Amino acid sequence: MISKWFPIDSAVSFKVSGKDSTRYLHNRLSNDIRALAAGASCLAAALSAQGRVEGLFSVSRLGESEFLLSSDGGDATKLSEILRRFVVADRVAFEDISKDLAVIHVAVSRDDLYPKLKDLGVAPLSIMDRARVSSFGVDIVINISDAAIVEKSFGEPLSKSNYDLLRWEFGTPVYPSEVNDSGMLLEYGLRNAVSFTKGCYVGQEVVERSDAIGKLPRQIARIRLTGSDLLSGGDSVVTLSGEALGKVVSVIPAPEQKGLLLFALLKSEKYKDGDAVMIAGRQGQVHGG
Repeated sequence: MISKWFPIDSAVSFKVSGKDSTRYLHNRLSNDIRALAAGASCLAAALSAQGRVEGLFSVSRLGESEFLLSSDGGDATKLSEILRRFVVADRVAFEDISKDLAVIHVAVSRDDLYPKLKDLGVAPLSIMDRARVSSFGVDIVINISDAAIVEKSFGEPLSKSNYDLLRWEFGTPVYPSEVNDSGMLLEYGLRNAVSFTKGCYVGQEVVERSDAIGKLPRQIARIRLTGSDLLSGGDSVVTLSGEALGKVVSVIPAPEQKGLLLFALLKSEKYKDGDAVMIAGRQGQVHGG
């Protein structure tokens, strides 16, 4: 049995193919797509010209001119439009294959997972190291026909609520709950989704400038808030003296702790771990990034 795994049922997956697919994705996304060998994967984002995150994908090279892109969620039509926005005469095709695939996070190392999948006769289309709820973690994309095999063998998955609690504890923001066009990749701590040597891509100048300055205007932080009454995303975060710090970006109920767990984008260098803050008249405590 696998003690911690979670099916990402909201996942959206595209097959991207065509003679110009490598060049187009390399210019559209934030990571080095040309450097991917067949079977390799990386995390990459589609950015606006202002450097805001419009989509976050695991990108896997299936063949010379064929790729698999999977997002944790979002609207498939909108994500497709975002990906193909700069297609002009490019020979590239996008196909939504979400219904044919299952995306699963498993909180083990790749070396521990491979033998298990082999014994089951399950060959993942994509496998990428991605720690979400513990120090080790792997995201796999498999055919939907293999999902039942995996579930039967792995045992009971984490509930959505337990998954969210664990990723908050581990400090993992995900798309689109926290990571979205409200902020930039580096503000979310997603440096591994950026190549600083690949050359031009949409939003590059903003990312490069933020990195060169060496100080981000905001960064993702976690806050534990007292009281179980829900908040709406976007509530202001202020110091006890009333100084504005930032905004709440997501709210995770924690009934056993009689409170709420929040992700927020806060002004850098205006707070430290353990600081008390106020949100909608309620007191909370910052738990760092």
